[in-house]
Amino acid sequence: MSLQFNETYGLVVRDRKTQTTRPLKFLEYYDKSEYYPGGKLIAVDTPNPTLPANHHIRLTQRPIRTTLGTVASDIEHWQREGMKSGEEFKQTWIKLHGTFNAGLEVCVLRFIRVD
Repeated sequence: MSLQFNETYGLVVRDRKTQTTRPLKFLEYYDKSEYYPGGKLIAVDTPNPTLPANHHIRLTQRPIRTTLGTVASDIEHWQREGMKSGEEFKQTWIKLHGTFNAGLEVCVLRFIRVD
């Protein structure tokens, strides 16, 4: 199985990103026994899918259900996202998803790179 990254694949490869925030619909998909504990996934660079898929990540805990506002305001969350600030996280989310609604429920996946 794979986990796709758009703008942030380079952060994953450089071990700066150890968390990804996804729409809530991903919660049921990744909160399954085959992914946790220690589920191994291939990290895929979505804009460049022809790059070798040689970077793997391992989920470190069950998915977290929270809100976008919590991710943007909590230093632990936005730093794990590889961002320098909550505002940078917010702008990246807008770039990827079009809008930012602080009350929107989301799914947070935490991982380590395990090539």
